[in-house]
Amino acid sequence: MLDITAPFSYEQRDRFTFTESEKNIVKWLENLFKNGSGINVIYGNRGVGKTTLKNYAKHEILADNQVIVIDVPQYIEDTEFYLYILESLIIQIDVKIEKIIKVYTYPSYLGMQLNFDEKIELDQFELCSKLESIKLQMPLSIEGISEKLKKELDIYNFKLNNLKKEIDSLFKTKLWKNRKNDYDNEKIQEKLEKYFEKVLELKKWYEYERYLYSLLELQLVFDATVTSDKKIEQHLSNEREKKLNHDSEIQLGIKSKVVNTSFSSRQSETTLLKSGVNYIGSSTITHNLTFQSKKKKLTNILKDLQEKLNLRINICIDELDKCSTAEINNLINRNKEFFLESGLTTFLIMNLGNGVIFKEKYSDYITSFILCKNLSIYEFLVKSANQEKAIYSDFFNLLNGYCSIQGNNRNLIIKDMTERNYESSESIVFLYLWQSDFFQKLPKDYQEIFSNFFNIMIEHLKLLGELDKTDFKALVSEFKQRYSIASVKLDLLFNKLGTNLYSSNLKRNFYFSDLWRNSYLKLSEKLIFTSYEGVYFDSALENYFNDLVVKSQLLRVKNSKLILNRISNFEIEEKFKSFLELYDITRNDFMNILKEFSGMTNNHTLRKNAREMIRYSNQKTYNGIDDAMTTIDRWRNEIIGVVIFYPTDREKSTLVNGIIYRYNNFGEIICIPYAGYIGLHSHKPYRIKEYKQFLSTKNVKFIEIEDLNQDIFQSAYKKSKQSEEEIIKNICIEYNYLNHWLELIPVDY
Repeated sequence: MLDITAPFSYEQRDRFTFTESEKNIVKWLENLFKNGSGINVIYGNRGVGKTTLKNYAKHEILADNQVIVIDVPQYIEDTEFYLYILESLIIQIDVKIEKIIKVYTYPSYLGMQLNFDEKIELDQFELCSKLESIKLQMPLSIEGISEKLKKELDIYNFKLNNLKKEIDSLFKTKLWKNRKNDYDNEKIQEKLEKYFEKVLELKKWYEYERYLYSLLELQLVFDATVTSDKKIEQHLSNEREKKLNHDSEIQLGIKSKVVNTSFSSRQSETTLLKSGVNYIGSSTITHNLTFQSKKKKLTNILKDLQEKLNLRINICIDELDKCSTAEINNLINRNKEFFLESGLTTFLIMNLGNGVIFKEKYSDYITSFILCKNLSIYEFLVKSANQEKAIYSDFFNLLNGYCSIQGNNRNLIIKDMTERNYESSESIVFLYLWQSDFFQKLPKDYQEIFSNFFNIMIEHLKLLGELDKTDFKALVSEFKQRYSIASVKLDLLFNKLGTNLYSSNLKRNFYFSDLWRNSYLKLSEKLIFTSYEGVYFDSALENYFNDLVVKSQLLRVKNSKLILNRISNFEIEEKFKSFLELYDITRNDFMNILKEFSGMTNNHTLRKNAREMIRYSNQKTYNGIDDAMTTIDRWRNEIIGVVIFYPTDREKSTLVNGIIYRYNNFGEIICIPYAGYIGLHSHKPYRIKEYKQFLSTKNVKFIEIEDLNQDIFQSAYKKSKQSEEEIIKNICIEYNYLNHWLELIPVDY
């Protein structure tokens, strides 16, 4: 069985970043994995990253040994589904046992400091009472556990018995009040505390192994032949309680195909369930199981696992796009007891259309709906940079690129943003529709639906130039069929949109209003108070795009037909340039406001918290100042700072080297090394000066290291034939320079 993590790849995490809205979804999912309940729906357009966000949240919480997440790649036939859950659970319980054994073997005793009774001298009764409480934690039965655990239980039973003898011996002397016995008393207390911690881990280990044993038995039950759903299972609980004579016991090891631990068991119903019989003495009992009874067994054991071991078990069913909402609802109703009574937290991952309709029609048993949205234009700006796409220097290039990939994460990764050749006039119509009062008042999931429709409608207008009312209705019908959405509410909304479009009554709303209000640039602050002919910049910006559509008639109605006109890109850009000049702002200034609002500047809060794991980037070492500046621009909202240092080469000439420190979404510090060698342009003093000025402009802190021990480098060159580049990187790790230099970069600049 594979752990499905595609399309997310931890090997490529240097290139991966999340937007704030995506981080919020991850936090939401992490909380549900740990504390959730019932059935939860994750929905959104195909390609927005539903599975990726779920997998990342899963990766973060699996460090918690009390959480299990079972991924079902797609819903399969009921019997296979339950067996898949069972097998996945067996694998993950076995992993938990390995972690418990590790803690048991290498425990942390809080620095071995005695915090029990603060070294108070205890009398015989108190010491014996503590010992008895420890013995009570020891498992009484040793059936259905591994030989390794049996051995450890024997060891601690022996140790506890010896400790009882030590206590008795100490107090038999009747000199325990003598100060000379304080040391022995203290040592016994110390052993009690140590054994108590060990025995608690042994108890946990035992409980997990017993449940693993039960799961393995249940796996055999699931393999047993089902004769009829109407037949009643012949319970064997009474037979299990019977004691067999020693002569009739046949010990054998049951080895699971998915677990490496061998368990000792009697040759009883466990071994022979698969063949449909239970061996009791000389008689056999036919074991006719219904599928419902198997489901009940699994439901009960899941409930016990969570209640008695305090486990949180989560099941994620992906690719429900292939099912209709009625089929998904039927799936829930068929397995309602399993989903709701077992204590599981279940996640159903489905497309936008299914999610919206499911929310409207079948939400009776749903705990929460988690919407994964398309990228906003601001998020696209950051994502495209972090995916090594071009950072757009012009607003219209940015807008056209965004519309070409429809704000979709997957499209951003796999598609050429110029493939659809969006023109500025089409992108502005798209922006105009987003700005409409109709769109802005829609719930978030309905905004996603209508954004998809706007895109299709513009494509149609681009191809044919016009759209009459009849064709509009046909387009709506085709769209609803494509997205499998049938809803009276949606029908009414599409009718309202059609009425507004064909009556030229699509009232506008403010789309860019937060750009300057949430910005810290002096330029944007200035714009709040700047007006031209009595109109402030914020209102003027909204009016500009509205007028561009209405007054320039990019989108108009003529003879009951919706018509898309085109204006040349040059004309649109010149008009925008002239508009900005009225407020003493350039197009580059406007893009800087967009970039800052998008989070593409140093984030002080996040930078302070990024001081955990540290490693080199997966990418190669980069050469030159130009590469370094490009990287700073690309990751500017995740940059911690830059270190510049000057080692010597084999000829003892001074080199110029640098390390860019950035953090990622995985709690790691990524070190991106840069090298400037003799002959490279980056080695020239004027380029270094230019680089420092660039860093200051971008508010990136840089530190110059001038106290290097050059003998270290020369000695390393003599010992190795590696390139100087690799040797310098290795020295930085060996001498802990990466961590030491990071500490020199202040976190509060």
